[in-house]
Amino acid sequence: MSNYGHRWMFLLLLLVACCMMLPLCLVRAADADQGAAPAAVPANPAAVPPAAAAAVAVPVPAGASSVAAPVALAEAAPPPPVVPAGDGPAHSGLALLQLLQREGALPVLLAEEEQQRLEYMLLLLRVPAVLMTSPTIPSVAAEWRVDIGGTADHTLARLRVSSLDCAYPKEQASFLQAVQRGDYHGVILDLRSVDGQDGAAADALAAMLDAAALPVIVLIDAGTCGTAESLAHSLQRRGAFVMGEPSCGIPGPGRVVPFRDGLYLRLQQEVLAGEKASVARAVLPDRDLSDVELADDDDTWVKQASDTLVAIMVLKRKPNE
Repeated sequence: MSNYGHRWMFLLLLLVACCMMLPLCLVRAADADQGAAPAAVPANPAAVPPAAAAAVAVPVPAGASSVAAPVALAEAAPPPPVVPAGDGPAHSGLALLQLLQREGALPVLLAEEEQQRLEYMLLLLRVPAVLMTSPTIPSVAAEWRVDIGGTADHTLARLRVSSLDCAYPKEQASFLQAVQRGDYHGVILDLRSVDGQDGAAADALAAMLDAAALPVIVLIDAGTCGTAESLAHSLQRRGAFVMGEPSCGIPGPGRVVPFRDGLYLRLQQEVLAGEKASVARAVLPDRDLSDVELADDDDTWVKQASDTLVAIMVLKRKPNE
């Protein structure tokens, strides 16, 4: 074949190759356009939701992930607390009760049931407050009870009073005579759920225990308040061993404020100038029995106190006795 024929054959092959490559290039360009154009600009901007429009409008810095912009917009400042923060459990507990009352969230119950629910709420929140139906503490009939326990060699007396609004001069004199005869070698003073406002009655009971000169264990719980709480604190400072759980936190008479529906709250005394409201006024036991369950047929707290008192008396005995 001549040179002229070779040239025409080369041009024919080149034309066929171009015809075969042109459709392939067009398909690739169409695919690239479909992958980028729809995500960049919406077809109908008015139909885009506000949140999505805000996410599209936020500029994304170079090199940052485009997914992080909507997440950052969703994060808002935390809402303010429903119950205002205060200084101490009394403030927060009372604020919660006031909030429930204001919002109508307190259940509509009979008067007795409502008082029991409120008292349980105060106890659950460990609020140093006592719910009362009168602005004054009701008087309690004087009751003095002495139970004998311990061992034959270490007899102890469990002394239980109903209230410290009452004086017990005859009972105290009889108790001291029994101590002088050697009937008792130790005393458990049970002040659980004991209240009172008579400081003279508490002082007389403390003087009786001082005169007896016996080892003393004081039992307290969250219901110990008023002058009974002051007495427990005074005896603890003078060497008595306190067992139970932290007391109420209202030593002395306290102050009374109206609450709702004829109910009153007795709170701790006004704090002194410069003193924080969160200062703990409750008596803290030397041995906490909060985790010791109280059996229905047996007072396990008294059993714990009795065993501890016997151990104290044994350890204090002289070797030659």
